[in-house]
Amino acid sequence: MWFADDAAVMSHTQQELQSLMDCFYRACKDFGLTISVKKINVLGQDTEVPPVIIIDDYELDAVHQFTYLGSTITDNLSLDTEIAKRIGKAATTLARLTTRVWTNPKLTVKTKLAVYNACVISTLLCGSETTCARQERRLNTLHLRSICRIQGISWQDSVLSRAGLPSMYTLLRQRRLRWLGHVASTAWRMAVFQKTSSMESRHLGGESSAAPSYVTRMSAREI
Repeated sequence: MWFADDAAVMSHTQQELQSLMDCFYRACKDFGLTISVKKINVLGQDTEVPPVIIIDDYELDAVHQFTYLGSTITDNLSLDTEIAKRIGKAATTLARLTTRVWTNPKLTVKTKLAVYNACVISTLLCGSETTCARQERRLNTLHLRSICRIQGISWQDSVLSRAGLPSMYTLLRQRRLRWLGHVASTAWRMAVFQKTSSMESRHLGGESSAAPSYVTRMSAREI
């Protein structure tokens, strides 16, 4: 996958990843580009031994985690580190807006909650579609405390009903449904494409081939 300032190369095995990186190195060399090998990290997920990848006789650094497109990827397949960072970023955003928004008497509660949804919730729930129940409780705790702080009410009050906001569990459920809808739509389009390609191949007297399936096992990152 390629993005404006980040790239990831993924494969099932270390040998496949090495082959991909060799092709990437040769392509860069053909166009006169230089790879900053010290800025590339290699990470193996669900592997007993860290991967060893070499570019131009330089062994890339194997790490236990790195940040990719704003999310923390770890080698133990756990989201605990990512959730902790998300909670920290959301709490920092909440604190920075204390004087300007939360304690500002000129703003209505409705305006404050709109700012909360736009700045805090969006930060807290970025990439949260795959969280588990234990992690949902941590997110919900911050959610309730934030609403109490914004409205100046205690835990005994009906926090969510007074704020007119859904619970964290509802927000997460909505995000999962949107994500699953996107996945289902993509799978349907791929099935139609493969069926059409198969029919065209048979019409032309050729053989059809199934699209490859990829699972993230190792990633390389260049800044």
